[in-house]
Amino acid sequence: MLGAILGDIIGSPYEFTRYNIKTTEFPLFSEQSEFTDDTVMTLAVAEGLMNGGNDEDAAKAAIIAAMRKYGKMYPRAGYGQRFAFWLFAAEDPEPYGSYGNGSAMRVSSVAWLFDDLAAVERFARISAEVTHNHPEGIKGAQATAGAIFMARKGESKAAVRRYTEKTGRRAVIEYTLVGGVNDGLAHAEELAQRLRGMNCLVNLIPLNPVAERPELAPPPEKHVWAFGGQLTKLGCQNTVRRSLGEDIQGACGQLRRKHLLAATERASALSVGGVTNDDCGPYT
Repeated sequence: MLGAILGDIIGSPYEFTRYNIKTTEFPLFSEQSEFTDDTVMTLAVAEGLMNGGNDEDAAKAAIIAAMRKYGKMYPRAGYGQRFAFWLFAAEDPEPYGSYGNGSAMRVSSVAWLFDDLAAVERFARISAEVTHNHPEGIKGAQATAGAIFMARKGESKAAVRRYTEKTGRRAVIEYTLVGGVNDGLAHAEELAQRLRGMNCLVNLIPLNPVAERPELAPPPEKHVWAFGGQLTKLGCQNTVRRSLGEDIQGACGQLRRKHLLAATERASALSVGGVTNDDCGPYT
């Protein structure tokens, strides 16, 4: 659990500017580091599983209740729009067929709460399908939880790789396309080369424009389809994520960027007034 949370916090400053990081030499923590939506939902899934026990229906209900509870506690953690609609629905939210990486990002506790691989896979499926009920969304959660469980039991990396290959579970690779930065055919060829031999699906995500970063722009639509076409030619399966909420600055990344700036400004103002960050409440 600590590893999952630390990973979210360490990676948070680079979530939407990953193309700038070309080295393993970088600070683990900085002023821009903070917990993410995945951190919040990781804790929620863990609580739901502990409350639901070994009963599948009870676990599912408890996971949904915990996710919605934590969502209300931390409403500005940077959720994608479709997940936010689910999280804050008036009642009885329905899964929406996502095959993104959210189900895998929040699943780590499953590998520690159950003591056999079959149970880990079963409850990973349950934790995923409350939102990510697409087969690939479920497979991603199961593959991640299974790999963590095997590592916990001392299995080798080779054994974990054989497990994922044998089960045929594909990893979902999220690739953000930034206009003029990483959206060329040469970039597609480099990506395909890096993923050669890996059972995966590439989810292409055109960057959502953010007013605070005008130097970053989404690629032209024709570049997106050309990029995907080049990956297909090179044997790399891919899909393009549809953007929702861009017109109201509510698309993935836009709300998070606005919150980061607001939190930084608020913290600066409070520190000047002699107030510590502990007084900033649940949104910091």
